[in-house]
Amino acid sequence: TLLKDMLVYGAAAQKHQNYDTENLVDEDIKGATEFSAEGLDSYKPILDAKENDFANIKSASLWFDYTNKLMFKIQIAEDANIDAVKVTIDGKVTEYTRLSDTVYAFYTDDIFATDFGKSFEVVLTYDGGYKQTLKYSVYSYVLSKYNKQNENQYLSLLVKALYNYGQSAVNYNKAQVS
Repeated sequence: TLLKDMLVYGAAAQKHQNYDTENLVDEDIKGATEFSAEGLDSYKPILDAKENDFANIKSASLWFDYTNKLMFKIQIAEDANIDAVKVTIDGKVTEYTRLSDTVYAFYTDDIFATDFGKSFEVVLTYDGGYKQTLKYSVYSYVLSKYNKQNENQYLSLLVKALYNYGQSAVNYNKAQVS
């Protein structure tokens, strides 16, 4: 099932990117996993803190690439100093990418399919005092997008296929250990 689910994920990515959709990689594949949202609610993101006037976690999303990463956007006030902001992901200080004068992105390292359910803890501190914490996983992103077919049909298909691929990878890994 792992290879079938991987190919279905690849085809969903092709559709999402409108890439070579005449030659989908899952053509003629039978027996892939059917998506089920059962248990997905356990991956709801957890944000601990109130917004303040200096710096806040504004969003979390998934960066699709050869391996996936989570991206967290931080917004700072116009008069705030980015050098006073410290972001850690699972205890590791993380460098930022500037997106605008007040918005910065922070990324996890690559996340492999067997770790899609792993919750990453993002801690934002400002000037050594104020603190916000967010716990978020790849499956948190899936939870936020899987039933939004009216907004983006292909993204909905992509995250469902991503979830199935991740579950199959975990099951395959467990079977290899047994």
